[in-house]
Amino acid sequence: MEFRHPESLPERNKIMKRQPSNEKRRAAARALFTGEPYSRALAEVRLLDLEEPPIPGAINPNQELLEALVLLAIREGRTSYLYTGRLGDGPAGGRDRLMMISYVVPRSSSIELHVDPLYARALCSALLPNVYNNEVRGIPGLRAEGLERRVRLYWPDRPGEIILGGVPKSVWRKALEEELHSYDDGAAFPWETHPKSLTPSEVLERERAHEWQASSAWLPSGLLRRLGIFLLGEQCPVWVDAWDSGRSAGDGIYLMLEWPKGPTVEDIREALLDELCGLPLVQNKRDTRRTLLRHRSRKALGRLVLRGIQAVDGEINPKLTRMKSRSASAEVT
Repeated sequence: MEFRHPESLPERNKIMKRQPSNEKRRAAARALFTGEPYSRALAEVRLLDLEEPPIPGAINPNQELLEALVLLAIREGRTSYLYTGRLGDGPAGGRDRLMMISYVVPRSSSIELHVDPLYARALCSALLPNVYNNEVRGIPGLRAEGLERRVRLYWPDRPGEIILGGVPKSVWRKALEEELHSYDDGAAFPWETHPKSLTPSEVLERERAHEWQASSAWLPSGLLRRLGIFLLGEQCPVWVDAWDSGRSAGDGIYLMLEWPKGPTVEDIREALLDELCGLPLVQNKRDTRRTLLRHRSRKALGRLVLRGIQAVDGEINPKLTRMKSRSASAEVT
């Protein structure tokens, strides 16, 4: 499967040449952040009020925390990156990059992650809870429902929903079966034994996650809703890794973001600071090894560290320039 960034779609160019409406400009800006096909982004933008940002935030703390836990749990799977550098043979002798998450569709009450079916087992292993040696792995309380061409992830007792798009029901069923047979007899799988409720250990672990991470869940949740920014570079990243360093519990989630190749640190920083589609961040610190960002409000918890390639002096990413231009023209006055 070859991933095509919306910036390269012929339909995008035709629309932009016709001096698109504010609605179309908002959709074009959104697509650059989410990686969605332009037509999909336009359909989603048309469902929003003009006063709403093109990329809505999670509607409630439970949805926000669920998204944060998903982003942080992905690295615990059998393939540990949001994007991976696995290459497959492409048509005519070419090579296509296969990505775990090719684009996202953020809505206020849910988010859809469009994933390659080949990663169904990895996501099953990373996200669904299992208990082994009294340790809960995965996301406590998470349950899954296989639908026709997608998988619904949810908490049975709280609002919150994440959709894995592009995963057939049969593929997900096979992933579950393989997961059940991958552990010794001492492992327990709450999603199999308690499909509609949480076990006591899951309740305890989820409350711990809420206590330590809920106040800063806006950060990984917001990043998950903007994963398309890693496709701004002329090259796709070999991989993208995200984790909570746990550096200071007093600061909430201390999110580390690292990637080789692809967009530069400056590209990602500028995208995240974008007034229309970015996050409420300011730069707190910068040196040759990292860039540290925090919330505009000093009282808000959560820190983000960017660790990627540095731009060559004077180098300008043309895609980023176009992104900023479209964001500016789509601002609601």
